Amino acid sequence: MTPCSTHYTVILCILGVPLFEAFRWQFVSFSVIVTILPHIFVVGGVIC
Repeated sequence: MTPCSTHYTVILCILGVPLFEAFRWQFVSFSVIVTILPHIFVVGGVIC
């Protein structure tokens, strides 16, 4: 394990966590939207 590779690992960890969090939140919100949208269309169809 050279200092250079350790340095890159640290940078990847620092950058990777916020990126992973951002992707995870996007995925969660996307899943929620996909789950809710059909219900909105069904309710909208019933009301209209």
